[in-house]
Amino acid sequence: MTTERRPACSLPDCRSIAGFAVRALVVTGSVGGLVGGCDAAPALAPAALFPVAAATDWQEVRSCRFSVEHDGVHIRVVADAVAATPYLAAQYPLPVGSRVVKVEYDDAKCSHRVGFTAMRKSSAGLWEWQRTDANAGVQAMDPARCVGCHKAACVATDFVCTHP
Repeated sequence: MTTERRPACSLPDCRSIAGFAVRALVVTGSVGGLVGGCDAAPALAPAALFPVAAATDWQEVRSCRFSVEHDGVHIRVVADAVAATPYLAAQYPLPVGSRVVKVEYDDAKCSHRVGFTAMRKSSAGLWEWQRTDANAGVQAMDPARCVGCHKAACVATDFVCTHP
């Protein structure tokens, strides 16, 4: 099966915030097949914004701790090579292409992964958000929830709310 990321922010919930345009990734993919005997193009599942190996291969920028903001799970934050150094130095805004991922766990030792929440800064300098399961399978989400929390608390830090 081939995967494809759907365009970000196709819902009216996406909005410009204090001069910053912020987008949330909207998940609409499904697996399709033959319809009525005609060859219909299958709807493709969206791809994760990050590889599942990010949990172990990317730089940890925030250690294991409890996160009330993300449904009461324990989290570690990892960042790709583009984001890690400026993130740790609090050099905002983060560069285009930055990916910051909350690895979510159901235990205080951060040993049993249950999911991910990811942010990626697009080539237009806009943030995309995405939730996945423990194997990086994309899950449905409410883009307004991401935008609402991040605009309320994190505009000064380029919408990144977790700090080292």
